[in-house]
Amino acid sequence: MATLTLNYDGRNKSARAIVEMLRSLDFFKVSEQKAKADDPTLMSKDEFFKMIDERMESYENGNYVEFSSPEEMHKYFAAI
Repeated sequence: MATLTLNYDGRNKSARAIVEMLRSLDFFKVSEQKAKADDPTLMSKDEFFKMIDERMESYENGNYVEFSSPEEMHKYFAAI
């Protein structure tokens, strides 16, 4: 027996429909696993809005970079 792992966005209607279709075929055993809590890409709703508030405050305090052209922007990011 082989194991197949699918990682998908549970909020995506198309992805959920595909998973439900696979479940309906009855020759797949489905076990759901939640994302690991230590995944650094995950954050709570409160953390998300706190991050946005911090970025807005930083912007309002003048902490941002302005570009006069796309070339200038590319040059800036290439140097980082």
